[in-house]
Amino acid sequence: MKLYENEPVANAIIGALRKKMTDPSRFEGHFHASDLTRCARQVILNRQHRPSPDKPSLLRMALGHALQEWLLGPEDEGVSVVLHQDDCAGEAGCKCDLTVVFSVDKMVGDDVIEMKSTRMSPARFTTESITDGKDWTERTRLYCAIHGRKRAHIVVFFIFAGELRAWTLDFTEKDLAEGLEYARERAALLTKATADKKLPSVRTRRWAWECGWCPFYEYFCKDRLVALKLPLPDRVEVPQARA
Repeated sequence: MKLYENEPVANAIIGALRKKMTDPSRFEGHFHASDLTRCARQVILNRQHRPSPDKPSLLRMALGHALQEWLLGPEDEGVSVVLHQDDCAGEAGCKCDLTVVFSVDKMVGDDVIEMKSTRMSPARFTTESITDGKDWTERTRLYCAIHGRKRAHIVVFFIFAGELRAWTLDFTEKDLAEGLEYARERAALLTKATADKKLPSVRTRRWAWECGWCPFYEYFCKDRLVALKLPLPDRVEVPQARA
């Protein structure tokens, strides 16, 4: 028997994964709920430059998607929603161009289910890890507001530990109303930036940690952040060259 490593075969599989998981249309058309809860500057840069994930990121994404589908079944079809502005004349005379696609991982009864994964160890992960400096709760709140639900469950898979845990969020009417208002503001910001062909200010960034995993940080934003004396990320994990 002859046994040897075959890198071209592995690369062919990686290529097939990339084609399946990086549909170019994700950078076109309507914005998605995930675009509202991340750095607005990165959203616009993604659409301008259409980055493709490096191999480690791609494999992590594939693992997360495969696990989600295995546990929850196929993802529910996204719902397109027009986020009307306060001065909107209503459906008949509406001129709002703020359509956003909301795609829930799964609806079970009256509850929203969101599947997440992390490389953090379960020992370090706490309830505060769900809310502090993450967009998980923000996005989940938007899904609940759009679907008229008050309860959601965030299910977290710990990649390295092979462990699964879940947290429940109970939202008030005020929480949901504030979430919708936030969604309108961010959708308006992104729509205007697209129309003006101008990047949003670095001041629209929500959390410094986002820059640590952003492929545009070094070339488009770091100098501006330094000039404005805004916080820099504690760590920078520069994406590897595509392979």
